[in-house]
Amino acid sequence: MLYYQSNYFGQNGDFDRISATNPNILPHFHRSMELVMVDEGTLNLTIQNKTYTLHKGESAFVLSNQIHSMQSKNKNHAWIYVFSPEFVNQFFQLSKNKDLIEPIFRLQPGISEMIKEILMTNKSSMIAKKGVLYLICAELLNQTTFKEEARRDEYLLHDLLNYIQNHFTEELSLKDLSQKFGYDYSYLSRFFTKILKVPFVDFLNGHRVTLASQLLKTTDSKITEIADIVGYRNIRSFNRNFEKLMNTTPSNYRKIYLENY
Repeated sequence: MLYYQSNYFGQNGDFDRISATNPNILPHFHRSMELVMVDEGTLNLTIQNKTYTLHKGESAFVLSNQIHSMQSKNKNHAWIYVFSPEFVNQFFQLSKNKDLIEPIFRLQPGISEMIKEILMTNKSSMIAKKGVLYLICAELLNQTTFKEEARRDEYLLHDLLNYIQNHFTEELSLKDLSQKFGYDYSYLSRFFTKILKVPFVDFLNGHRVTLASQLLKTTDSKITEIADIVGYRNIRSFNRNFEKLMNTTPSNYRKIYLENY
Protein backbone atom coordinates (compact mmCIF):
# COMPACT_ATOMS: atom_id res chain seq x y z
CA MET A 1 0.00 0.00 0.00
CA LEU A 2 1.09 3.54 -0.73
CA TYR A 3 0.12 6.59 1.31
CA TYR A 4 0.07 10.25 0.44
CA GLN A 5 0.52 12.50 3.49
CA SER A 6 -1.28 15.67 2.49
CA ASN A 7 -0.63 17.17 5.93
CA TYR A 8 3.03 17.37 4.86
CA PHE A 9 2.36 19.51 1.82
CA GLY A 10 5.20 21.73 2.96
CA GLN A 11 3.91 25.24 3.29
CA ASN A 12 5.99 27.90 4.99
CA GLY A 13 6.20 27.21 8.71
CA ASP A 14 5.64 23.45 8.50
CA PHE A 15 8.19 21.59 10.63
CA ASP A 16 7.84 18.26 12.42
CA ARG A 17 10.27 16.40 14.68
CA ILE A 18 9.81 12.68 15.38
CA SER A 19 11.69 10.41 17.79
CA ALA A 20 11.44 6.97 16.17
CA THR A 21 12.35 3.73 17.94
CA ASN A 22 12.45 0.67 15.67
CA PRO A 23 10.25 2.35 13.03
CA ASN A 24 8.41 0.28 10.44
CA ILE A 25 6.74 2.74 8.11
CA LEU A 26 4.84 1.76 4.98
CA PRO A 27 5.58 3.38 1.60
CA HIS A 28 4.39 6.97 1.56
CA PHE A 29 5.30 10.36 0.17
CA HIS A 30 4.71 14.06 0.74
CA ARG A 31 5.77 17.37 -0.70
CA SER A 32 7.86 18.18 2.37
CA MET A 33 11.51 17.16 2.54
CA GLU A 34 12.70 14.72 5.17
CA LEU A 35 15.93 14.19 7.10
CA VAL A 36 16.56 10.88 8.87
CA MET A 37 19.40 10.73 11.43
CA VAL A 38 20.24 7.34 13.00
CA ASP A 39 21.84 7.51 16.45
CA GLU A 40 21.47 3.87 17.50
CA GLY A 41 21.58 0.55 15.63
CA THR A 42 20.82 0.11 11.92
CA LEU A 43 17.75 1.12 9.94
CA ASN A 44 16.69 0.11 6.43
CA LEU A 45 15.35 3.00 4.39
CA THR A 46 13.81 2.52 0.95
CA ILE A 47 13.67 5.51 -1.40
CA GLN A 48 12.15 5.15 -4.87
CA ASN A 49 12.43 1.33 -4.80
CA LYS A 50 16.08 1.31 -3.70
CA THR A 51 16.90 0.15 -0.16
CA TYR A 52 19.75 1.59 1.90
CA THR A 53 21.05 0.49 5.32
CA LEU A 54 21.75 3.39 7.66
CA HIS A 55 24.19 2.78 10.50
CA LYS A 56 24.71 4.76 13.68
CA GLY A 57 25.97 8.23 12.81
CA GLU A 58 24.60 8.18 9.25
CA SER A 59 21.86 10.36 7.84
CA ALA A 60 19.60 10.23 4.80
CA PHE A 61 17.88 12.98 2.83
CA VAL A 62 14.49 12.38 1.15
CA LEU A 63 13.54 14.90 -1.52
CA SER A 64 10.08 16.27 -2.16
CA ASN A 65 7.50 13.69 -3.36
CA GLN A 66 9.88 10.74 -3.25
CA ILE A 67 8.23 7.47 -2.22
CA HIS A 68 9.96 6.10 0.87
CA SER A 69 9.50 3.60 3.70
CA MET A 70 11.40 2.30 6.74
CA GLN A 71 12.06 -1.23 7.97
CA SER A 72 13.60 -2.20 11.31
CA LYS A 73 15.14 -5.65 11.64
CA ASN A 74 17.17 -4.81 14.72
CA LYS A 75 16.88 -2.41 17.64
CA ASN A 76 17.48 1.16 16.52
CA HIS A 77 16.57 4.77 17.07
CA ALA A 78 16.38 7.65 14.62
CA TRP A 79 15.40 11.29 14.61
CA ILE A 80 13.17 12.23 11.70
CA TYR A 81 12.72 15.85 10.65
CA VAL A 82 10.02 16.72 8.10
CA PHE A 83 10.10 20.29 6.85
CA SER A 84 8.77 22.62 4.22
CA PRO A 85 10.87 22.82 1.02
CA GLU A 86 10.58 26.59 1.33
CA PHE A 87 12.80 26.40 4.43
CA VAL A 88 15.68 25.68 2.04
CA ASN A 89 14.24 27.25 -1.09
CA GLN A 90 17.55 27.61 -2.95
CA PHE A 91 18.27 23.90 -2.46
CA PHE A 92 14.65 23.07 -3.34
CA GLN A 93 14.93 24.90 -6.68
CA LEU A 94 18.15 23.02 -7.47
CA SER A 95 16.50 19.67 -6.67
CA LYS A 96 13.44 20.04 -8.90
CA ASN A 97 13.14 17.26 -11.50
CA LYS A 98 16.28 15.69 -10.05
CA ASP A 99 17.31 12.88 -7.75
CA LEU A 100 20.31 12.43 -5.46
CA ILE A 101 22.99 10.04 -6.69
CA GLU A 102 23.55 9.01 -3.05
CA PRO A 103 21.02 10.09 -0.38
CA ILE A 104 23.08 8.66 2.51
CA PHE A 105 25.74 10.90 4.07
CA ARG A 106 27.64 11.53 7.30
CA LEU A 107 27.74 14.70 9.33
CA GLN A 108 30.80 15.60 11.38
CA PRO A 109 30.16 14.87 15.11
CA GLY A 110 30.30 18.52 16.13
CA ILE A 111 27.90 19.59 13.40
CA SER A 112 25.60 16.67 14.15
CA GLU A 113 25.29 17.62 17.82
CA MET A 114 24.70 21.28 16.95
CA ILE A 115 21.99 20.27 14.51
CA LYS A 116 20.23 18.10 17.06
CA GLU A 117 20.43 20.81 19.69
CA ILE A 118 18.80 23.40 17.44
CA LEU A 119 16.24 21.18 15.76
CA MET A 120 15.22 19.46 18.99
CA THR A 121 14.62 22.67 20.92
CA ASN A 122 11.19 24.24 20.69
CA LYS A 123 12.72 27.58 21.66
CA SER A 124 14.95 27.67 18.57
CA SER A 125 13.99 30.43 16.18
CA MET A 126 12.85 29.70 12.65
CA ILE A 127 15.96 31.49 11.37
CA ALA A 128 18.19 29.12 13.38
CA LYS A 129 16.33 26.09 12.03
CA LYS A 130 16.57 27.30 8.46
CA GLY A 131 20.29 28.00 8.92
CA VAL A 132 20.90 24.48 10.23
CA LEU A 133 18.88 22.91 7.41
CA TYR A 134 20.91 24.84 4.83
CA LEU A 135 24.08 23.61 6.53
CA ILE A 136 22.80 20.04 6.18
CA CYS A 137 22.07 20.59 2.48
CA ALA A 138 25.59 21.96 2.00
CA GLU A 139 27.14 18.93 3.74
CA LEU A 140 24.97 16.62 1.64
CA LEU A 141 26.12 18.21 -1.63
CA ASN A 142 29.74 18.01 -0.47
CA GLN A 143 29.35 14.22 -0.48
CA THR A 144 27.04 13.67 -3.45
CA THR A 145 25.28 15.51 -6.28
CA PHE A 146 22.08 15.52 -8.31
CA LYS A 147 21.16 13.51 -11.36
CA GLU A 148 18.36 14.27 -13.81
CA GLU A 149 15.04 12.59 -13.18
CA ALA A 150 11.89 12.27 -15.27
CA ARG A 151 9.81 15.44 -14.88
CA ARG A 152 7.16 15.34 -12.16
CA ASP A 153 4.16 17.64 -12.22
CA GLU A 154 4.13 18.26 -8.48
CA TYR A 155 1.10 20.52 -8.28
CA LEU A 156 -1.06 18.21 -10.40
CA LEU A 157 0.09 15.35 -8.19
CA HIS A 158 -0.83 17.23 -5.02
CA ASP A 159 -4.23 18.32 -6.34
CA LEU A 160 -5.13 14.82 -7.50
CA LEU A 161 -4.09 13.11 -4.29
CA ASN A 162 -5.65 15.72 -2.06
CA TYR A 163 -8.93 15.23 -3.92
CA ILE A 164 -8.70 11.45 -3.58
CA GLN A 165 -7.97 11.74 0.13
CA ASN A 166 -11.09 13.87 0.60
CA HIS A 167 -13.36 11.72 -1.57
CA PHE A 168 -12.08 8.12 -1.47
CA THR A 169 -15.05 6.98 0.65
CA GLU A 170 -17.39 8.02 -2.18
CA GLU A 171 -17.87 6.45 -5.58
CA LEU A 172 -14.71 7.54 -7.39
CA SER A 173 -13.10 6.55 -10.66
CA LEU A 174 -10.26 7.70 -12.86
CA LYS A 175 -12.90 8.90 -15.32
CA ASP A 176 -14.29 11.16 -12.58
CA LEU A 177 -10.83 12.61 -11.98
CA SER A 178 -10.18 13.21 -15.67
CA GLN A 179 -13.45 15.16 -15.92
CA LYS A 180 -12.85 17.02 -12.67
CA PHE A 181 -9.33 18.20 -13.58
CA GLY A 182 -9.73 18.39 -17.35
CA TYR A 183 -7.09 15.80 -18.26
CA ASP A 184 -7.28 12.97 -20.75
CA TYR A 185 -8.17 9.63 -19.13
CA SER A 186 -5.22 7.82 -20.71
CA TYR A 187 -2.81 10.55 -19.64
CA LEU A 188 -3.91 10.34 -16.00
CA SER A 189 -3.69 6.56 -16.08
CA ARG A 190 -0.08 6.73 -17.27
CA PHE A 191 0.64 9.58 -14.82
CA PHE A 192 -0.42 7.49 -11.81
CA THR A 193 1.51 4.42 -12.87
CA LYS A 194 4.65 6.37 -13.70
CA ILE A 195 4.74 8.66 -10.65
CA LEU A 196 3.21 6.47 -7.96
CA LYS A 197 4.42 3.12 -9.29
CA VAL A 198 0.91 1.71 -8.82
CA PRO A 199 -2.29 1.96 -10.91
CA PHE A 200 -5.02 4.35 -9.75
CA VAL A 201 -7.32 1.50 -8.65
CA ASP A 202 -4.63 -0.02 -6.40
CA PHE A 203 -3.91 3.35 -4.83
CA LEU A 204 -7.62 3.93 -4.16
CA ASN A 205 -8.09 0.45 -2.70
CA GLY A 206 -5.11 1.02 -0.39
CA HIS A 207 -6.80 4.08 1.11
CA ARG A 208 -10.11 2.28 1.54
CA VAL A 209 -8.67 -0.88 3.07
CA THR A 210 -6.50 1.14 5.46
CA LEU A 211 -9.53 3.00 6.80
CA ALA A 212 -11.50 -0.25 6.96
CA SER A 213 -8.78 -1.91 9.06
CA GLN A 214 -8.94 0.99 11.53
CA LEU A 215 -12.73 0.76 11.76
CA LEU A 216 -12.57 -3.00 12.31
CA LYS A 217 -10.32 -2.40 15.31
CA THR A 218 -12.00 0.64 16.81
CA THR A 219 -15.74 0.16 16.19
CA ASP A 220 -18.42 -2.51 16.56
CA SER A 221 -19.86 -1.75 13.13
CA LYS A 222 -20.84 -4.68 10.94
CA ILE A 223 -18.46 -5.56 8.13
CA THR A 224 -21.11 -4.70 5.54
CA GLU A 225 -21.50 -1.27 7.14
CA ILE A 226 -17.73 -0.69 7.14
CA ALA A 227 -17.50 -1.70 3.50
CA ASP A 228 -20.10 0.93 2.62
CA ILE A 229 -18.45 3.61 4.80
CA VAL A 230 -15.08 3.24 3.04
CA GLY A 231 -16.56 3.37 -0.45
CA TYR A 232 -17.38 -0.21 -1.45
CA ARG A 233 -20.94 -0.77 -2.67
CA ASN A 234 -20.25 -4.47 -3.24
CA ILE A 235 -19.30 -6.62 -0.24
CA ARG A 236 -17.60 -9.21 -2.41
CA SER A 237 -15.35 -6.54 -3.89
CA PHE A 238 -14.54 -5.28 -0.39
CA ASN A 239 -13.66 -8.75 0.90
CA ARG A 240 -11.52 -9.52 -2.15
CA ASN A 241 -9.51 -6.30 -1.94
CA PHE A 242 -9.14 -6.46 1.85
CA GLU A 243 -7.77 -10.01 1.72
CA LYS A 244 -5.46 -9.10 -1.17
CA LEU A 245 -3.86 -6.23 0.79
CA MET A 246 -4.03 -7.55 4.36
CA ASN A 247 -3.53 -11.28 3.67
CA THR A 248 -6.60 -12.19 5.70
CA THR A 249 -10.34 -11.66 5.64
CA PRO A 250 -11.98 -8.68 7.41
CA SER A 251 -13.68 -10.95 9.96
CA ASN A 252 -10.45 -12.78 10.76
CA TYR A 253 -8.56 -9.48 10.98
CA ARG A 254 -10.98 -8.24 13.63
CA LYS A 255 -10.86 -11.57 15.47
CA ILE A 256 -7.05 -11.59 15.62
CA TYR A 257 -6.99 -7.98 16.85
CA LEU A 258 -9.52 -8.66 19.62
CA GLU A 259 -7.65 -11.79 20.76
CA ASN A 260 -4.38 -9.89 21.06
CA TYR A 261 -5.68 -6.66 22.54
